[in-house]
Amino acid sequence: MTHADQFGDARELDGGRVIDTDVCVVGAGAAGIVLSVRLAETGHDTLLLEAGDLVPEPWTTELFDATNVGMPYHHVSECRSHRFGGTTWEYGGFCRPVTDRDFAPVPGQPLASWPITHDDIAPWIDEAIALLGFTRADFSVERRLAGVGLPPAPIRAELAGTDLFAILPVGKRSFPDILGRRLADAGRLKVLLNAVATKIRLDPGGDHVGGLDVGTASGRPFTVRARRYVLACGAVENARLLLDSDDVSAGGIGNRSGLLGRCLADHPHLESGRVRFDGNVPRHLVMPAVAPSGFTTCLTAPRAITDQAGCFQYFCRLIPLEATTTGGRAISQLASRDGRRSARTVAGAAARAAGDPLNAARSLVHHLGAGREFVLNHRIEQAPNRSSRVVLVDDRDRLGRRRAAIDWRLDDVDARTLEVGQHQALRYLEAVGATRIRAEPTSLEVLSERGSTYWHHMGTTRMSTSPRDGVTDGDCRVHGVDNLFVAGASVFCRGTFSPPTMTITAFALRLAEHLQRAPQSRP
Repeated sequence: MTHADQFGDARELDGGRVIDTDVCVVGAGAAGIVLSVRLAETGHDTLLLEAGDLVPEPWTTELFDATNVGMPYHHVSECRSHRFGGTTWEYGGFCRPVTDRDFAPVPGQPLASWPITHDDIAPWIDEAIALLGFTRADFSVERRLAGVGLPPAPIRAELAGTDLFAILPVGKRSFPDILGRRLADAGRLKVLLNAVATKIRLDPGGDHVGGLDVGTASGRPFTVRARRYVLACGAVENARLLLDSDDVSAGGIGNRSGLLGRCLADHPHLESGRVRFDGNVPRHLVMPAVAPSGFTTCLTAPRAITDQAGCFQYFCRLIPLEATTTGGRAISQLASRDGRRSARTVAGAAARAAGDPLNAARSLVHHLGAGREFVLNHRIEQAPNRSSRVVLVDDRDRLGRRRAAIDWRLDDVDARTLEVGQHQALRYLEAVGATRIRAEPTSLEVLSERGSTYWHHMGTTRMSTSPRDGVTDGDCRVHGVDNLFVAGASVFCRGTFSPPTMTITAFALRLAEHLQRAPQSRP
């Protein structure tokens, strides 16, 4: 099959057309591409709808514009790329396999409970590791440190642990690149670009999807009729489409719990607090000291400590003090091995370094391994929070869909996670030789005003055993609808410690196997 045979442009279709297929997948990001390729490889006629084109276009970006009505948050146009491959084109490449702890209950936090265990996802985590080009050994702290000539991490298990994120090489991060040959060889996969899902049509009984309305920039809408449908268009858009398809199910499809769109989560992070080392510096914790070697390590708060406090997971890295300045950031950019940098970007960084020569020189010292003063870079797992949500507003886009608004919120549990984590990190750093330790406030106000996030949208169609407690079941099927499923991080019950992409991949592979084995729904 040629590229031209596999890819089509929905704008060129006749209006009113009905397209029949076995499985219809909405959204060609990480989850949608992995799922579609696997289904096509195993004999299922699969139609993959992507609202964007092969490159970003302003018309599509405008369709997915959303307002922020809660705490300060990134504009959605910054966080998401609407094109074939989705936001994997902007992906920083950080990966880590989830562990038992990511699926364990948290005392006093009932919304953090999954309907599945780590064992239920583990086989597909191993497959995701291989698909992304890693082995389990790539996540060994001892092995990776030895590979770059650094001593083993000092062990103070009662104070903090050490974990590791592997980093995909530049040029091997977008999923169209990762799955390139398999994507091209998936003969039963058809991709329609510029195809915007506008409404899910339930049968009158509300338990079966009879069709999917699709709009286009050409003004010629059409319908997809499939045996099974999978929403894989991200935590904001999955919730938006389900909420907006409310003509049969009041309040949106799968919303018996009232949790559809709620528990919107990210990974908040904050640079706060300082330490100085007059002796040996734990270089393995310095970002970006080891990142060019394809990994980065961090401190973690022990589970016994966080469980006792009723809070969530935490990590900490060290950022050279000068790297937080204009000159320092410029040196970091110049030292980066990111092959996507343009000549204009390099020239701009060089100009900023020249404009702040003292801090640029100090940052260069750090890059050479001689710096001694650092800022703590904290990241936390956000607690599931009903008040943090995606809602619909009265404004409509060009295709008549109600627009989404992001009401992102943190709460006191998040501030407690940061407080407990910072305390443990500073105790550890002092035990391994830090001097002049300076903690800073960790209140909710500080985290809200000074913190940022990693654009990891999660949790708006959360899994649950009962439809009273979530939107999807343990197989990612929308509660009460026999042929509608959801893929991606919107099904997560908690943010976990890991960046979501590897976990998204594993869940997509698991869902593909479930769809292969499950009896087919009526057409």
